[in-house]
Amino acid sequence: MSENGASDATIMAIAGHLSPKMVRHYSHVRMESKQNALDALDSGLKVVTSQSASQAVC
Repeated sequence: MSENGASDATIMAIAGHLSPKMVRHYSHVRMESKQNALDALDSGLKVVTSQSASQAVC
């Protein structure tokens, strides 16, 4: 639910969790989501690195 944008409060209400700690305990991030986040980070680093390199040449 969280990956689809549901807030912790919404998840707590649907799942019957009494605290955000319970939500964190029972929530699991899918491998695909982890990979997408790493890919986005890697892409951002490549853009920053290439911009820095081009600025250094100028």
